[in-house]
Amino acid sequence: GFSSISERMSSQDLLIYLNSYLTVMADIVKDYNGTLDKYIGDAVMSFWGAPVEQPDHALLACKCALKQMEQLKVFNEGKPRELQIDIGIGISTGIMTAGLMGSRNHLNYTLIGDAVNLGSRLEGANKEYYAASQGAGHYSRILISENTFEEVNDKVIARELDVVRVKGKQKPTVIYELI
Repeated sequence: GFSSISERMSSQDLLIYLNSYLTVMADIVKDYNGTLDKYIGDAVMSFWGAPVEQPDHALLACKCALKQMEQLKVFNEGKPRELQIDIGIGISTGIMTAGLMGSRNHLNYTLIGDAVNLGSRLEGANKEYYAASQGAGHYSRILISENTFEEVNDKVIARELDVVRVKGKQKPTVIYELI
């Protein structure tokens, strides 16, 4: 819904509104020892396990996501429906490369790899499960990969949601909804 929100506000008002939302989300990433990578519109990309290894990285990411959903409700309280932000979160665990990426004149510290792409695809897949469950009273907000589930299954509540083959991948993967 970010595009429709941006239509309703001047660029200055949108900047103030978005910065207040991003501050809430980024502070939670920091609270759970994550590394804030970048903002992409209203999206926040963050990661755990680099530059310093974190044995409980998957659990920290899951706890962060749950807290972000909790605080999103607080952020949206009292706002008209058309100005409420609605998000989905994708979490993927796997081998990724962290480092400086970009052009010769402009580099950013970020991640790259198949698991990064899967996390992004999972974030977007939340919209598909929303469309499929209209009227059912429930839809996904946080999707985690099979690898993430294997790391945290004894510490979180999650339900197997589907087996999917995300765009650009040949091998299907089991996905779970983090409850």
